[in-house]
Amino acid sequence: MLPRFQSRVVFGVVGRYGLIALLSVLLLVMIYQNRLLIRTVNSLRRAPSAVPMLQMGQEAPLFVLPSTTSDYVELADYRGKGVLLIFFDQTCEACKLDSALWQIIDQKTIQTGISVPGVTHGDTNEIRAFVQETRLQFPILLDEDYKVMQDYLVYEIPCKVLLDSELQVAHIWVGLTNQYSSPEDLYELKRHWGVLPSQLSIPEGLPE
Repeated sequence: MLPRFQSRVVFGVVGRYGLIALLSVLLLVMIYQNRLLIRTVNSLRRAPSAVPMLQMGQEAPLFVLPSTTSDYVELADYRGKGVLLIFFDQTCEACKLDSALWQIIDQKTIQTGISVPGVTHGDTNEIRAFVQETRLQFPILLDEDYKVMQDYLVYEIPCKVLLDSELQVAHIWVGLTNQYSSPEDLYELKRHWGVLPSQLSIPEGLPE
């Protein structure tokens, strides 16, 4: 039998390491739960819901909108080329995070043949400041009366709508696209632009 002092030391050391082990397990459980929650939310976004969305293969609503450079852009002009419409708001933090992906996609326009215009609304000076801060190079179209957003059933931003060469809906990304987005969203990014999950952001609260 160990003397009383030695027993206290032994049990103290064991207790300390046991506490560390317990905290480590709890941390791993919290990380797993966070990842599971994000995957669940992303899957719910892609699941059928009461919120209407454009259907895959549906003819996209045509429009003509002015740009921040005062030129008018007509969707019909993209027929035969393919286009990714990026709906955003300059006050949206998720849009600012998602803009890094927009740049990658825009830089591959010549390679893919898919053009990238952004669609937004609001104060022109704020829009220009957002464009300058995020270093966007593609045209920004002004949907001042929200008609195009309504026609495209955009209820959450950012929202990216891919139209094929016939201007039919090919895919829709709703919300911030990150490393934990749905497998379908990630697959379509890789298929059209070669973008890998590792090039995307990680949701706040998860380890890199």
